[in-house]
Amino acid sequence: MKKEYCSEATNLHTLGKLLWEMNRLDLAEKYYTQFLEQLPSNDPFLSELYQELAKIAAQSNEMDKSMEWRQKAIAFKKQNHLSKTDST
Repeated sequence: MKKEYCSEATNLHTLGKLLWEMNRLDLAEKYYTQFLEQLPSNDPFLSELYQELAKIAAQSNEMDKSMEWRQKAIAFKKQNHLSKTDST
């Protein structure tokens, strides 16, 4: 079951990336968002995904949305860093 979940999530990311490369930004965002919804809230990949969504939004001239995604990436990195230092 876990393997199936990981495979589906990876496929959503791959599909989103392919659509992004094809300049189908609306569909790329859709699949990236679906992928985002499947990840656990502490998944280390979230930071990269937030950055990719920020780039897609910027390419779509949605600068406010791009800034929101970038802020989420920064907040996640800070939170993740804090939780790592707290556990040591």
